[in-house]
Amino acid sequence: MADMDKVLADVLRPVLSVSEVSELEEINARLGRIEALLLQRPATVSAPVRDLLSVEQFAAAIGRKPLYVYRRIASRQIAVTKAGKPYQIPADQVAKFRKIKATV
Repeated sequence: MADMDKVLADVLRPVLSVSEVSELEEINARLGRIEALLLQRPATVSAPVRDLLSVEQFAAAIGRKPLYVYRRIASRQIAVTKAGKPYQIPADQVAKFRKIKATV
């Protein structure tokens, strides 16, 4: 990877100004330090990945139609990931909505 960075720097050096080259070198050094820190971190420390469901999967899991889910998302009763559309719903929301359906 370092060889590729050197080749890229040699290609870009004539095109970029001195300040831009130094900024890129500084950013590259920071990224190298971040990468080293991430590699030192044990895998068990990282946060668990939550299961994400599509609207159709979520609707099937709670026994409702997708339109019901879309309306609950619009009214912010169902939490979705921040990625936006297509909506990804955390699997832990299923238990919450099963309880709501059971009480209605």
